[in-house]
Order: sequence, then structure tokens, then C-alpha cells
Amino acid sequence: MSSIFDEFLEKLSNSKKSESEITGSNLDISQAAEQEINIWAGYTENDSEVYSRLQDYWDNLGVNGWSPNTAWSGAFISYILRDQGFAGSGLHSRYVGDIIDGQYSSWAAYPTNADLPIQVNVGDVLARRRSSGYDSGHADIVYRIDGDTAYLVGGNLSNTIRTMTLSLDNGLLSTNTYEIILKRYSKKKS
Repeated sequence: MSSIFDEFLEKLSNSKKSESEITGSNLDISQAAEQEINIWAGYTENDSEVYSRLQDYWDNLGVNGWSPNTAWSGAFISYILRDQGFAGSGLHSRYVGDIIDGQYSSWAAYPTNADLPIQVNVGDVLARRRSSGYDSGHADIVYRIDGDTAYLVGGNLSNTIRTMTLSLDNGLLSTNTYEIILKRYSKKKS
């Protein structure tokens, strides 16, 4: 089955970019991400203790009619980035597509398989396809960097929030686990 991520990668490969390195700026989202990690500690989406937090995620997007079992991963990322010029969506593929199509003036998308160095910054969103449908995807956000380790958090993983680490190579992305990286205020060096 094809994926919308195939279309995203094709659009990105056809775009006229002449940079030799992709850099960016760290965003002030660490405290917000760590607060979410603490709120969710020991809870899943079906626990009443986090229901109001799910409500906050959906209220941020203006969405009604959800339930705790509604996929909320995109809403989680959108909530963390709500003060960063990121309108977001409940669907990762929707906001990735919007950024690729230029609907977020201060955000840019890059394929992670590009033959150029990509600096990883706090606030970067790393996205990839999921196998369960054409427009199905997942994304995690970098909330801290310590040396050559990036700390990421994602929502709606096993019905809760999960953190993971990503090894960097002198601050640069060194894996193709993800297909697309979203960066705010990217500075392009030629």
C-alpha cells in the first residue's frame, strides 16, 4: 500500500533547495514537554486523571466529539508547539503536508535521507509513516539535547506518552528511522 509519505518525499525531492547544510534554532519547549511527561507518568488515556489533559490537547485544535480512544498523537505534538507558530492538527500527515505546501511561514520540512548534514534542535519534529493506512503517520518532538543524545517524546504510544533517545553525530541527524524533519526558523547555508 502506498503512503502519503511517499508523496511528501517526492514533493521534497522536487523542491528547489540549494543548501549544503540545514541548521536551526532551539525552541523554548523543554519545560512544556517535561510537564507533559510528568502529568502522564503512570497513566494511560483511559485513566480519568489525564482526561482533562486530553481535553486541553483537543481544545487547542478546536476539536469536539473526541473520546479517550481517539488517536491523539498529532494533537499532543500540536499542543507542545502551540506557542511556536504551529497551528497543528490531530493528524500528523495533515500538518506535515501543510508545512511542505508552505502554509506555515516559519516552518520548513526536509527529508532525512538527503545527502546533506541536518542539525538537530530542540523543537524539531521527526515524522515517519505508519503501516496502518494511506495517511497514517507518527511524529515525535525533540525536547532536550545533551551532548550527542537527543531526547524525544511522543504521544499516544501504547496509549500514553513515551520518551526515547536518538543518537546524534556531532549534533547532526545520523539515522533514517524517521523520514521527515520539521524545523522552525531554519537557516540554510550554501
